[in-house]
Amino acid sequence: MSRIPRKKSRPIVVDGKAFRWMLKGRSRYIGDTPRSLRLIVQEDEETPGRPLIIGLTSKHWTVDMTEGLESHRASVIPSNVVQIVRTSLESGWDPSEKGAPFIPALELEFEDFVCDVP
Repeated sequence: MSRIPRKKSRPIVVDGKAFRWMLKGRSRYIGDTPRSLRLIVQEDEETPGRPLIIGLTSKHWTVDMTEGLESHRASVIPSNVVQIVRTSLESGWDPSEKGAPFIPALELEFEDFVCDVP
């Protein structure tokens, strides 16, 4: 996988190592469904190794909808990303290794999201 784009990603430092992270998914949804996103984390290097990809599913559901679309109020904050990176590193993710994306089966829960397999 190539490097994630700098314009659409955010920098973060975890235990002295620089990473970039971004979310992929929709911020609006239709019907009575939760919001699902994919978090992608990659080392911030010129030629990065394998990325970390984790699914995040909202714990919030649409209750009051107007015109069929409702904005979602849950958010992923940098401290969530730090915890996911640390847990993934403990689970065997080597961000410098080349190869297919690392997709861990983490059982982490945050205020607005839970981790799942994307």
